Amino acid sequence: MSKKNRKKKDLPLPAEEAKEEILSLKNKAEAVTEEASENTEDLDSQELPLPIAMVDDAEKPVEVKAVESKKDSVKASIKELDGKIKETLDDALDENAEDLAQSEPETVSETANISLKQVATTIFGFAVMVFAIIGIIATANRINDYIAAQSDDTKLIKTFESLVMPLTACDAAVFEDVSALSEDVILTAACWDVILNPSSTFTLENGYYTVSYLDIDVRIAKLFGTGLTYSHKTVGDSEILFEYNEQTSMYSIPAFPKTVAYLPVLESYTKTDDGYELKVNYVYPVTTIISNVNSAEKVMIFNVKSKDLGYVITSLKIGDILTGQEL
Repeated sequence: MSKKNRKKKDLPLPAEEAKEEILSLKNKAEAVTEEASENTEDLDSQELPLPIAMVDDAEKPVEVKAVESKKDSVKASIKELDGKIKETLDDALDENAEDLAQSEPETVSETANISLKQVATTIFGFAVMVFAIIGIIATANRINDYIAAQSDDTKLIKTFESLVMPLTACDAAVFEDVSALSEDVILTAACWDVILNPSSTFTLENGYYTVSYLDIDVRIAKLFGTGLTYSHKTVGDSEILFEYNEQTSMYSIPAFPKTVAYLPVLESYTKTDDGYELKVNYVYPVTTIISNVNSAEKVMIFNVKSKDLGYVITSLKIGDILTGQEL
């Protein structure tokens, strides 16, 4: 069987089997060679009348023909055995080469596939982790922004209510511009601001704060800004009086008044070009500043504008009359 045909029909011999077959063929070759040598010696021992090469094949003795035939047969056997040995060696070599050629790419391919899968899995996991972290951070930021906005909104509402409360407490009359305010409204609102936001520097004696006119000037500027014209004097009525001593230039202001006209409850605020428009519910009635109330008598509209680090009141007008509507 030729090498070409063998490759088509049979798989290459494993290395151990090839070794065993080579040894088997070698033993057969030695046996054939030994037999051929014995036959040749027998032939050489016979006396031939003429050199064998000079005798025609038809005239050669039968013994000579037999020996030559035997030699030819041995040569053919040796040649065949030699071919088989070479074929076996080639098959063994082919097997190693083919196994190496087939196994290495498969191993490399499998390793590459495994590596690519691992890399892809790692990248995907890392991407998921990154997106999860980004999502958590974004959510946390939104929550913080919402809380901050709510906190800022609450602070702004308190700021506005504190700003307008001196005017709701004395139920100040409407005005389109602070320059049109009367002295009584200006001074009364400033004195109420002292009551609502007292300073630790004020002297408290017998239920009254003793306050310098300079402090009243500061409170007026805080509420309405600077540039107003007024003269210090006693203001108020029979229910609550803010007495001014011209000799000492000091005001005597009750620290714990029993009545207040209204408390402000900010309903809404709208941004304007230079500040805000405030819609304020006037809560009515109350007997003390800390009383709990749940009804509104009217709605007033304040306009405030930014001034330094705060706001000042610029106008006051009627919004609506509610007649005790519950909030």
